[in-house]
Amino acid sequence: MRSATGCAITITGGTETGHSSGTYSHWNGYKLDIRHSACVDSYITSTFTYVGYISGWGHQYRSGSGNLYTDEGNHWDILYYNCGGC
Repeated sequence: MRSATGCAITITGGTETGHSSGTYSHWNGYKLDIRHSACVDSYITSTFTYVGYISGWGHQYRSGSGNLYTDEGNHWDILYYNCGGC
């Protein structure tokens, strides 16, 4: 993401205890939390397709590769289904 955005990326959550379990979870390495910044916010909201507001979760955006970026208020929750062509 750093190379695609040109933004400084601060990871605030990964696979640590306290996240939900399940196939596409933090625990299994599919999700990552990153800090909001003007650069990151602008990139996500202008590059990806707005999906809508997910009640109890936040505003969600989908990348062309299918990955989901959810604004949970104090951070972005990112669900990586794939690496987007890496």
